[in-house]
Amino acid sequence: MAVDRKIEQEIIDGLNEVSSDRIKSKKDWSTPKWTNCIKEKLKEIGEQKYLVCPREDSGQWLYDLMWYENDKRKGDFLKNAILVVESEWGNFEKIKYDFEKLLLCNCKLKLMICQTSQIGMDETYFDKAIHAYKTGNSGERFLIAILDDINTSKFTFKVIARK
Repeated sequence: MAVDRKIEQEIIDGLNEVSSDRIKSKKDWSTPKWTNCIKEKLKEIGEQKYLVCPREDSGQWLYDLMWYENDKRKGDFLKNAILVVESEWGNFEKIKYDFEKLLLCNCKLKLMICQTSQIGMDETYFDKAIHAYKTGNSGERFLIAILDDINTSKFTFKVIARK
């Protein structure tokens, strides 16, 4: 199943909306505030078509957030993971740890959210990591959302597709 490019654009638009809200508020946002606002926006987008985890009645399940489908006709089994999300505002080692979880998952669209001032790595890290991981699936796409600076609140986006 190919990744719907419309979903990628909805995610980009949603993250830019969160960024715009922060700029309009003219207040400093703590890391938990950023994380909560981003998760709420991604839940809002995802719930239009998919099941979203975590839900209000459940905790985090494997990843920070995911959109998925169940097959009710076959016993309500997990049918498809649409999007898997990891976010990390910490140092490079923490970002690398969370990103490697995305490398492992069997999902066509993966979103990594992080902040440049905390990365401490060269810009090609994500490309190198994706192509170094040999058991990834053809056609999977990684949407990388990097918050340029907590003060300017602007995201830079990069899509990396595995061929």
